[in-house]
Amino acid sequence: MKICMIDLENEMLTARFYWKDANSLSKNEFDVTYITFSKEYEKEYVTEQGIRHIILKHGQIDTEKISSNKFDIITNLNMSTVNKLAKVILKDNYDIYYLNGIYSPQVAKIIKNKNKNKKVIWQLQESYPDYIRDYISTQSFIKNLNKYLYSFYINLYQKYYSTLFDYIIVTDDSIKKYFNPIINGKVVVIYNYSSLEAYGTNDSKEYDLIYCGGITTARGAMSILKAVKIGKEIKSDIKMVFVGPVSEKDLRTKMDRYIMENNLGKNIFFIGSISFDKIGSYLAKSKIGLAPLFPIPKYKKNISMKIFEYMQYGLPIVGSDFGPIKRFLEESNSGVCVNPEDGAEIWKAIKSILEDEKLYMKYSQNGKKAYKNKYNWTKMEENIINIFNNLA
Repeated sequence: MKICMIDLENEMLTARFYWKDANSLSKNEFDVTYITFSKEYEKEYVTEQGIRHIILKHGQIDTEKISSNKFDIITNLNMSTVNKLAKVILKDNYDIYYLNGIYSPQVAKIIKNKNKNKKVIWQLQESYPDYIRDYISTQSFIKNLNKYLYSFYINLYQKYYSTLFDYIIVTDDSIKKYFNPIINGKVVVIYNYSSLEAYGTNDSKEYDLIYCGGITTARGAMSILKAVKIGKEIKSDIKMVFVGPVSEKDLRTKMDRYIMENNLGKNIFFIGSISFDKIGSYLAKSKIGLAPLFPIPKYKKNISMKIFEYMQYGLPIVGSDFGPIKRFLEESNSGVCVNPEDGAEIWKAIKSILEDEKLYMKYSQNGKKAYKNKYNWTKMEENIINIFNNLA
């Protein structure tokens, strides 16, 4: 069966759409073509995982802006990009099209207009209206007003065009609840459980603390720095590593200033964006995983995938005391829930784990057990394969 996957938001090597979904389909003997976009060049080749990868040069899609700030994008593709994409995806006789990103309805219209019987699936890893409204920082009244109006528009846009799709795959229950009244029976939750390659245990831990993912104020960036500042007074050689991009304007400058003013240069490390398959190497040499996401509406509904990655590697977790993070931590008993806006409380939880070996091992082993028995990608992979087989 021939599958065309189109990722309109990410570059391949940082995209979980590739490392999880595409790889799962490919290893189950689906013939997968994976399309992404570049600002600079076009290329076609076969990846190390045996997947045909087509890179198209786009006219108006800015993948950096899309990844860091979805408020900067529009819902209509540049026409030159549309025409180029249409030629590529309609040239071959694909059985199923699998799309990721806010532009997906535009692409689905192209496919359905050509052949209404073609099967098209949309994957949403988050609710775009919530992202625009709750997550993006704006200062002026006009920008705030525009943000809310745009969020309202995207809400209508999503609902109207969702009927184009034969299935919608979402990553948590709140997004399923959002779409169910419109296309009930065609919305499936595939939780974003970890699929990282196991790097094994590393007894010689390089970092005391790790945060994986996009770095923003709402994801606790400054709270983490404040916790490390407090911790340094007790443990002068404490080391904290951020793995991921700083995806908020001026935040890196603010963080660097705080680090300099508090003499944390030897305690805080930034790795930046890395290939998805390299994340495990940093988890393996870290002691505690952090997920102090702020109580904005988005995080009260959506689960952060990073906690499942922490569990896989046996990292005790210090996470937010609300919503899905609290639920998963309490169900697995794999860490401590804290007020994410309180650096002192975050440090208190970190200190309690670092100083109590029995407590550390309990959280570590419970996390590994939860990952092995429940929160691993293997179970989700089976569900994805069933969806594609049913459509075929």
